[in-house]
Amino acid sequence: MTKKQINDLLDKYWAAEATLEEESKLFAYFSSDEVLAEYQNLVPLFKTLDTKKNVRMNPSYNQSFWTQKAQLVAKPPKNSGRLLNLQKWAVAASFLLLVGFAAWFAKQNAYQAPRQTAEITDPQKALEESEMAIKYLISKLSKGQEATQSLEHLKSINIFQ
Repeated sequence: MTKKQINDLLDKYWAAEATLEEESKLFAYFSSDEVLAEYQNLVPLFKTLDTKKNVRMNPSYNQSFWTQKAQLVAKPPKNSGRLLNLQKWAVAASFLLLVGFAAWFAKQNAYQAPRQTAEITDPQKALEESEMAIKYLISKLSKGQEATQSLEHLKSINIFQ
């Protein structure tokens, strides 16, 4: 077998795309005495795989496994009463935690001031409310501008050039 054929078969084998015939060729090659020096490190692997593929499980073991499993299913464990009791306590504690969290959340929302959405019909009152809102907005914007002015020195760094 040529080096290229071996490499192609190995690539297919490692990608799990080799057919049974191709795998047989590989196993036959690696069990022969004609293995190239660069593939000598794979000889033990293929010899081990070749011997292990014929290993079968003892049928009596399989039968005894299922027999033991059936016996375990038939007899519940002795401490199952304690386990059920623990599960009931866990469910009760989870429920109490959920109710407590819901009550805390409802209490937190109760303290929030309701928003005023009343319609203003008086033009003078509407003008005053608008001026207050604009002043509030300007004060918040000026705080943002002050914060960004402290970052002016970053322009001289030239990170992206």
